[in-house]
Amino acid sequence: ESPSLGYIPQQVDDRLWRYRCLGNVMGLCLLHGGDQYDLRFPVFFSRHVYNFLLRRRVEFTDYAYHDPEAHANLLKILQTADLILAGQPVSDDGGLCRMVAPDEDYWMLEWDESVGAHTGCLGASGVLTGEAAKDGQEAEVSHPVTAENAHSYVAQKAHYEMIASVRDELTAMRDGLYDVIAEEDVRSLTADDLQLL
Repeated sequence: ESPSLGYIPQQVDDRLWRYRCLGNVMGLCLLHGGDQYDLRFPVFFSRHVYNFLLRRRVEFTDYAYHDPEAHANLLKILQTADLILAGQPVSDDGGLCRMVAPDEDYWMLEWDESVGAHTGCLGASGVLTGEAAKDGQEAEVSHPVTAENAHSYVAQKAHYEMIASVRDELTAMRDGLYDVIAEEDVRSLTADDLQLL
């Protein structure tokens, strides 16, 4: 029996199947769209989604299109971290300038599951080590964000929010897109080109 539009394969997660179908629709719009048929993909995504679909590198700058306010806040963290590492005074919320040690918990931020594991608590094998692992059980270990690790924190935070938290969904959508069109056909496109099509 041939699959119909309502057919959902038993072994595939229904939600991921729907994302793959979304990719199929995007592929059909690219294949048959244009001015002749006035057919455009009716959904717009942030730039990082198009980069992921095109197998292009997703950059921190793409985060500005995803969440401009959070991007601005993360940029402030980077600028402040650079000042601290250069040994320059930093102004706090009250407007007072003070020196901050590179390992001080200046922002009162903790590495958490929304950023991924702090690289300082992972061994070479990717397993929790030291205080993070006691008697074979994972322990909650506090890892503050400092000027020394702020760049890693910002990169992981942006990557998690754009890609890691929705990797399965984005992958399903990309698979659906390439079910319909050949990857070579869109290789020369940029994220902005794909959004316009």
